Amino acid sequence: MKTGYVFTFLRKHWGIIATLVGISLFFGLSSQYFFTFYNLLNILNHTTITLILAMGMVFVLASGGIDLSVGSTLGFTGVATALILKAGTPPLLAALCGIGIGALIGAVNGTIIAKFHLQPFIVTLGMLSIVRGLALVFSNGKPIYGFPGIFTTFFAGHVGIPTNIYLTIAIVAFGSIVANKTRFGLYAKSIGGSEASAHICGVNIPLIVILIYVQSGIFASITSFIYMSMMDAAEPLAGLLTEWLEAIAAPIIGGNSLSGGIITIFGTIIGALILATVRSGLNIFGVQPFYQQLFIGLIIIISVIADSIRQRRSRLSRERVVT
Repeated sequence: MKTGYVFTFLRKHWGIIATLVGISLFFGLSSQYFFTFYNLLNILNHTTITLILAMGMVFVLASGGIDLSVGSTLGFTGVATALILKAGTPPLLAALCGIGIGALIGAVNGTIIAKFHLQPFIVTLGMLSIVRGLALVFSNGKPIYGFPGIFTTFFAGHVGIPTNIYLTIAIVAFGSIVANKTRFGLYAKSIGGSEASAHICGVNIPLIVILIYVQSGIFASITSFIYMSMMDAAEPLAGLLTEWLEAIAAPIIGGNSLSGGIITIFGTIIGALILATVRSGLNIFGVQPFYQQLFIGLIIIISVIADSIRQRRSRLSRERVVT
């Protein structure tokens, strides 16, 4: 039974596993520095930002939605938490306040989408601009420096390996349990698969949608704590570049669908590792950051095309079964 499960699991994910291995071998054979302990740890370290954001995004995508505001939420919650810390608030309470702010942003997104039946793309695009503006206003457009050592140590210290890696493992484990062992995960997939069927089955769609976006906001807040601890600064423009794009790209590369109805946590992990591996390899080759943007953009486009092909094949397969 276990052997059959492993075989089925590997067959389902062999494509992205082979992609990750192939990319790693290419960079490893091209540079003696790629497979060093320091570089591999650096890849894992930088994967944490994408992966935690992606853990919230997988549920959003599963429900047939999208959250374009996660990068701005990351920036604003970082600024807000930094200001709370600078006011002398204990680190734990400041972190809880930051998480609450992220949850509130998610709740506003989810409520507008669920109650007014608006497109998530439009709602979260508007929230992206609003929250980024708030981050710039509250910080006067300048980074905020200097946080208590216990805060930065917890979110980006070292206990053998960076503590943010331990935190990411815990969040991924939590996401996997929620996705595969709870009604919340089942309801998220059912809404994306067929909202009408979910309604007939008695799913409280507005509530689930709101909770999905709340979860996305919370994970964005936690990511902001890691980001500000790594940099020892709360940057109002944090999350502006590729962070929010990679949070969407990693699940799509991993086999989640823009059309909804699917959650694959393992695939999302591999997707995030692929993006981090490509970025690390390009850094070793000395590729300038603005050229790296081109490669990341190409990966995203290829992932969306692959998702479209998967959806078309799945639809054709269902049609053959019906006929």
